[in-house]
Amino acid sequence: PDGKKLLHKYIKTGTDDGDDKVTKLLESVDSVAPVDLIQAYNLYAQAQNEKDPEKVVEFCKSALVKGMDIAKARYETITQQQPPQDATPVGFLWLIKTHELLASNQMKLDQMDEAKATIQAGLEVSKESIGLLQLMVDICNSQKDLEGEYEALKVLLDIPVDSKAPSSVAMLRREQGFRLRALEQQVGAKVP
Repeated sequence: PDGKKLLHKYIKTGTDDGDDKVTKLLESVDSVAPVDLIQAYNLYAQAQNEKDPEKVVEFCKSALVKGMDIAKARYETITQQQPPQDATPVGFLWLIKTHELLASNQMKLDQMDEAKATIQAGLEVSKESIGLLQLMVDICNSQKDLEGEYEALKVLLDIPVDSKAPSSVAMLRREQGFRLRALEQQVGAKVP
């Protein structure tokens, strides 16, 4: 009706041809997001709005199958032309969030091994995902995997936190530091 083509309920192109930038989230070197990548993001958006954990898992898995290889190829193309400035490039944030959403819903369904595999796959995309590392800490804690919890906490606490972060983040980090020291004593490891 308004001359714009609807790609997602929140994403419209400027014309029916889709010749402009779709969204900064999906843009790449050439500013044209492949249809499969847009469909993958749409599946992720559906998963975010879904309440049923089984359906969330289904949407997230479909999104990752459809979009992961394309996103990785686009990332490699971009980084060859210009090294990344951030630990997680903007175009990859949705992939990290999809892994987080998938893993947390797998945990709700008591699919702990699958959740661990999802987290590990997500950490291959971004080794500094606080959300994924926190989920790994939670899984290891629930399974009484002290060594796994220790390793995840150690990596998590090595990630710098913005100085403008709310005081609740500082309190959480402090608690995590205490837990790391307790785990150090239990597993016999040493904290640097």
